[in-house]
Amino acid sequence: MTLDGRISALVLQASRRLSDACDSGEVPGAALAVAAGGTTVLEAAFGLASVEDGVAATVDTPFSLASVTKPMVGTALAVLAERGALDLDAPVSRYRPLPGHGTVPTLRQVANHTGGFPTFLRFFYGDEIDRAPSKNDLLRAYARVVFPPGVRQTYSNVGYELLGAIIEEVTGSPLADALSELVFEPLEMRSARFGEPDGGLGAARRHTSSGSAYPPYVTGHGAAAEAWCSVRDLLRFGLAHAGGTSALPAEALAASHHPTAPWPGADGYGIGWGVRRHGDLSIAFHGGSMGGVAAYLVAVPTAGIVIAALANVQSGRELLISVTNDILAALLPGFTPLTRADGSPDGDPLSAPAAEVGGEWSGSLDLPSGAVPLFLSIAPDASGTARWNSTEHAITGLRVTESSVTVELDGLVDTPDLAARPHAPALWLHRTTAGLTGGLAAVGLQNADHPLQPDIVVWPASIRRA
Repeated sequence: MTLDGRISALVLQASRRLSDACDSGEVPGAALAVAAGGTTVLEAAFGLASVEDGVAATVDTPFSLASVTKPMVGTALAVLAERGALDLDAPVSRYRPLPGHGTVPTLRQVANHTGGFPTFLRFFYGDEIDRAPSKNDLLRAYARVVFPPGVRQTYSNVGYELLGAIIEEVTGSPLADALSELVFEPLEMRSARFGEPDGGLGAARRHTSSGSAYPPYVTGHGAAAEAWCSVRDLLRFGLAHAGGTSALPAEALAASHHPTAPWPGADGYGIGWGVRRHGDLSIAFHGGSMGGVAAYLVAVPTAGIVIAALANVQSGRELLISVTNDILAALLPGFTPLTRADGSPDGDPLSAPAAEVGGEWSGSLDLPSGAVPLFLSIAPDASGTARWNSTEHAITGLRVTESSVTVELDGLVDTPDLAARPHAPALWLHRTTAGLTGGLAAVGLQNADHPLQPDIVVWPASIRRA
């Protein structure tokens, strides 16, 4: 496949959108790389890697990847499975125990977000970085199965953190070293690195939407979000998945974008990749978005098409997706635009009457300090209260579907591990024949006093009609 003049012009036109966005100040810095037929046809960088220092972005500047880390961790898993070092269809407890749960997901279920783990976002800023809990402590506190494995898909960063810990167990190396040995070094991704709060020497600074430097941070889900890479090396990674010559086993790469679970706006999710069909072609894609970061990666196996797009501000995410879609439309006649690959289905879209879950419920809530009784009272008009630890919270919102119940509550969650910033409570529950199972979510509040990206953590809960 080669680019004719018309398509080349369309690719350049799409790249100019990033250039214009940087010139206008909409985006501090960005980078774009495109391959077609396995051949690089565009590598370009725009704007500034650091506004404060006036450093220009280049195609070799490492950018934070956020959730585009997941395809890299998924690739490492698939390579280890191909080597026989682990079994993707074995329970995760074969490699690492899950405290307090009888129902254990497989590695594949965790990788495709059907493992039963909840949504999870945890950020540590400034002097919190040195005091952040260890990976083992975070996994003990939050790697808790709250939904039945294989039944419900919930996009879960903590699930990928568990997979990263399993990679460490299997290889005997820290995840940064394991990713280097399994992925970065074989693909000659010299700029790629993992787990550094600011990306290390020469990396693009993360920025706020106003253009100021975003404070350095680490996450509680590094295996889901803490890779850094230049657009040139991200293209190299994508080409390995797009059928190009690769030092990695082709069977492992193909297995990572074989869909095994549903995915919104796509035909499924594999091991770190959303997957869409386009005629006879399979399109593997994933996006990334968190404080100061936007990233998007697409690989089309057999066609040798790869698009890698990066920006050092979170608000640039939709622009990257739009530019990517424009290029795909130029390369693939009849292409239907991709949508975000970081959402997750949550029950049926049609709401059910609140009366279906009305009445008195009681059960338990498993907080870090231990299990406590949980009580929920829902009136026919969807008002009511939830109570635990002798504290009562009024229901401020109720959404009921055929498979789920979401209960928004007033007040704040008061636990020591979330003391740095305020968090609002909500119950995220899955409907089963036995009752409601899920968890108490603590959702960080974002306002003028707390402008940083909020945390979301969930503790297991289950209740039955009293």
